[in-house]
Amino acid sequence: MNIRSHLLTLLLTSSALFPAQPAIAQDAAHVDRNAANTRARPSGMLADSPVKFPEKGALPATYPPDRSATTNEAPEQDYFMFRTPERSLAQIGVIQSEMPPGTFTAPPNDWQHLRRTRRILTEGGDLRLLALGDSIVNDTMRSGWVAKLQEAYPKARIEATVYVRGGGGCQHYKEEERVGKNIVPRRPDLVFIGGISQKSVEDIREVIRQLRAGLPDVEILLATGAFGTADPRDEAALAQAPHSGTGAYGQALRRLAREERCAYLDLTSPWAEYIRSSKLHPHLFYRDVVHANEFGEQILAKVMMAFWTSPAPAQAAGSAGEPRAALAADTGESRAISETERYNCTPDWGPDSRRVVYARGIIPEKPGRAELWAATLDGQPPRPLYAEENRHICGACASPDMQYLLFTRGVADLTKVEQEDTRMATRCSSATPHESTD
Repeated sequence: MNIRSHLLTLLLTSSALFPAQPAIAQDAAHVDRNAANTRARPSGMLADSPVKFPEKGALPATYPPDRSATTNEAPEQDYFMFRTPERSLAQIGVIQSEMPPGTFTAPPNDWQHLRRTRRILTEGGDLRLLALGDSIVNDTMRSGWVAKLQEAYPKARIEATVYVRGGGGCQHYKEEERVGKNIVPRRPDLVFIGGISQKSVEDIREVIRQLRAGLPDVEILLATGAFGTADPRDEAALAQAPHSGTGAYGQALRRLAREERCAYLDLTSPWAEYIRSSKLHPHLFYRDVVHANEFGEQILAKVMMAFWTSPAPAQAAGSAGEPRAALAADTGESRAISETERYNCTPDWGPDSRRVVYARGIIPEKPGRAELWAATLDGQPPRPLYAEENRHICGACASPDMQYLLFTRGVADLTKVEQEDTRMATRCSSATPHESTD
């Protein structure tokens, strides 16, 4: 039986094998009030879908969460608040072992705006996380990624709360003193705001300001959306989705994050990349026409963990440093693009003249290895492209379509090159992490 047949068997016969989840565990509310993502506006994915969804509700869960949501509250009608994670590490492991394989480019983390969170994670202490949004945020949190985060950072004691509404966005949370009544008293250290139901970035800005009025030190992570009815196989259509990180909304949310000193995560791109790389119909990752099933949830979990763990915190610490600069020929302006405390070298322009690929070297007198990084001219933190644990990677050069990287990989610092352990190599952008060809 091939993977497609196996998935269809799981999806279409699970109702006879497993009971349906309680409503609170399966959906943020009985009705998802997101007018842009309903059966009234079905996506083109239905035309070739191998999955038949129920007329009402969702396909039953193959793996209902094995941990019940604790401290279940309903602050008001249609709003829910509960503790997470709802899955154990053992159950997450089983689901991930059965899900279709796929690859994605790890999103760059933004430690510059998560310094206190990073310190707690790496050095220890209590970290209170609150996730705010809609049923997609609920699905993201139900994936159990917080359990994986706790596993990755055992010194920290992580307490996570989910505050959601079906079709809920900051246009709802900014009203009726919901931030002051329901969030501020919980004293979160980190607030995660996401989903596919945000009406405008100005609503998000207002919630940010209300949060900081009551919690001056709170750190905030803003994320674009995933799932919904936009077809991830159609890049143009996906960019038009009102929650997409690949279109106008992503640009506006990134700008808002920069202006309000928040961290930013494009959840859309790696989610879509994973589904495309699986070579399967997207609906095999859905439980209805809008929401993720267990496999889809684990894509989100993998992306979240990639954000929090790649690159390693010791490497990410340098991303807040003062950058090197590019000189604008028209104005003579010097524009910051990378750190100065490192031996950065061998830069090369990307074909769009908006990115610079370079070798991010070590800090003098400290351990480490040179890695391939990319910097942009829009003020965003540089992001990692490729690294190997026991080799220096430098001599960066990108192909015209940015699909291949040419570089030199050596065991020793390249000021001490030995012929037998230094090779030229290429890497395709679609390759799995740490895969290259000599």
